[in-house]
Amino acid sequence: MQICPVGHQSTAADYCDECGRTMPGAGDPPPDGLVGSDPTGAPPLGEVLICRFCATEYTADDQFCEGCGHENPQPGGPVGGPPEVEPKIVEHDPIIGTLPPESDTRTSWTARVIPDHDYFLRVLEWDGPDAQNMRFPHEQEPWTLELTGESMRVGRRNSSTTSAPPEIPIGDPGVSRRHAMLLRCGDGTWEVMDLGSANGTTINSGYDRVGRDPVHLKDGDRVHVGAWTTLEIRRVDG
Repeated sequence: MQICPVGHQSTAADYCDECGRTMPGAGDPPPDGLVGSDPTGAPPLGEVLICRFCATEYTADDQFCEGCGHENPQPGGPVGGPPEVEPKIVEHDPIIGTLPPESDTRTSWTARVIPDHDYFLRVLEWDGPDAQNMRFPHEQEPWTLELTGESMRVGRRNSSTTSAPPEIPIGDPGVSRRHAMLLRCGDGTWEVMDLGSANGTTINSGYDRVGRDPVHLKDGDRVHVGAWTTLEIRRVDG
């Protein structure tokens, strides 16, 4: 197991599985803070850390993230991304039904993950990387999960890494391992931002890519990622 310059564990020896930084060469000393660090686990002031919401770099003395505005963890708190959370499946039927029995009457939101053939044809028209060699997965069925917590990462499913998997894992070769992030707003609605993915993120069949400035989502909005995947965002009232 390799340790990247900011402390992530990585199975890859060239670039970190988690943040993409160049791994130290053989014989290099361990990254600062991993040897002789504060026994409480508190990172030293000035150490470069990663925002758990948007993956923007910050230091331990920064109170708020410059990328998304969320308050950064206090020294000694969790860093390097949100904790691993298993997706809470609402249903596998293509038609969205009622909330799970344990849900209360408050409004909740779901994301329906769809193998979208119309979007796939648009990708072919754009002639994206290796687009002509891709085969649309007609056998895949849509699935729906409930949006929970403060943020949910969208990324490619990868069993070869020990880093925490994304909360919305997608088996689409055009999706980056750290592709996009859904963020909960104060009023309970959601917004989306791209994490610097290779193929970008678009909304509602538009051509403008979403950047690191979050874009607010409405009921029924469709977020397009990868070669054929669409996430349909739905509000579900109890």
